Amino acid sequence: MITPLLYIIFFIKLTFSVEIKECIAINYETKLFKGLNIIHSYPHNPHSFTQGLALLNNTLFESTGLYGKSSIRIVNKITGKTILKTKLPNNFFGEGIAIINNELFQLTWKNRWIKVYNISSLKEIRSYRLPFQIKEGWGMTRINQSLGISDGSDQIYIVNPETFIIQHLIKVKRGNKPLYRINDIEYINGYLFANIWYEDVICVIDLITGNVISEFWCNINKSPGEDVFNGIVYDSNKKTILMTGKLWNKLYEVVLIK
Repeated sequence: MITPLLYIIFFIKLTFSVEIKECIAINYETKLFKGLNIIHSYPHNPHSFTQGLALLNNTLFESTGLYGKSSIRIVNKITGKTILKTKLPNNFFGEGIAIINNELFQLTWKNRWIKVYNISSLKEIRSYRLPFQIKEGWGMTRINQSLGISDGSDQIYIVNPETFIIQHLIKVKRGNKPLYRINDIEYINGYLFANIWYEDVICVIDLITGNVISEFWCNINKSPGEDVFNGIVYDSNKKTILMTGKLWNKLYEVVLIK
C-alpha cells in the first residue's frame, strides 16, 4: 500500500526529474560547432508522447503519438498548456509534422497517411498516402519548398508536398556505416538535424553527401516514466532551437555554439 505522501514523492520522481545537463559537440568533417548552450527551460506536458514539433510566427505546434492518444495541437510555449487540439482516430499513431504553404502536415506511423490541417483551426483538409518506398512515417521537416521524411531507416526522402512524388533520396551514413532509426528531423541553415531513436544525441547531416558531419551528445537525466529524446524545431527569428522528449516535463531552448 502506498501512503499519500509516498505517492506524491513517487509522482514527482516520475514526472519532474528530466534534466539535460549539457550537450557536447563532436565534429567529424569540419569544426562547425562547439556545443549547445541551454538558455531556458519551459514546462512541457509530461503526458505528451512527443513525435514532432513545428513553429510558425511564434506559435508552437506539437504532434503526439500512441494509439488512442495521438493528436495534433497548438501549445503555449511558455506555460506548456494546450491551446487547441485535434485528436486522431484511435487506429492512427501520430508522428512528425511540418509547415509548408501555411498548412500543417502530419505523418502517421504504420498507417502511412499524411494528414493536412488548417493552420488556425487544426481541422483536417485532406490526406495523402505515402509513396510505397517510404515504409513508415517517422520524422518530417520542410526543406525549401519540399518535405523531408524519415521512416526509421537510413534514408531521408525528399518529396513534393502537392503530389508526394519522391524527388530525391539521401542515404545517411555515420562514419562508414548506415545510420538507422532516424526519428524527428529539422532543417536548419542548410543542414538536417536529427534525433536518433534510443540515443541521447542530435546528428547533423550533410544533405549533399548524406554524411553525419557533427553530433551533439547530451547528458540527460531521466526517470523510468520518461521516454526518449525526440522533438526538435528551429526558431528562425530568435536563432534558437526548441527540443524535448516523449513524456518529458520540460521543453528546452538552446543556441548553437560556433
